[in-house]
Amino acid sequence: YFDTGVFHACSPWIQRDFGGAGGEGFRFVKSEIQFLLKNAPFWIPRALLTTFAKFLGYKLGKHWQSLPLSTCRYFSMYKSYWNNIQYSSSKEIK
Repeated sequence: YFDTGVFHACSPWIQRDFGGAGGEGFRFVKSEIQFLLKNAPFWIPRALLTTFAKFLGYKLGKHWQSLPLSTCRYFSMYKSYWNNIQYSSSKEIK
C-alpha cells in the first residue's frame, strides 16, 4: 500500500483522469464489517487494525518526499527501487 501511495503521488494524472478509490474502499470496509458481524465478530478488531495499517501505508506513500529515504526503503516492497531516486521540488521522480 505504501508503494501504491508513492505511485499515485508521482502520477497524479491517474486519479485526476480516472478518479480515486476512496468511496469504494469505504464500501469494502463497511461490507467486511457487516459480514464479520454475522459470521465471526471476534475478527472485527483485526479487520479494523489491518484496514488502518493499509490506509496508513497508502497515506505515507502519498507523502514519500517528506520521509527519509531509509524509511521509504523500509516500507517499500521494492527496496532497490529507491537506489537511484532523486528528490525534486516538483514531487515527480526523476
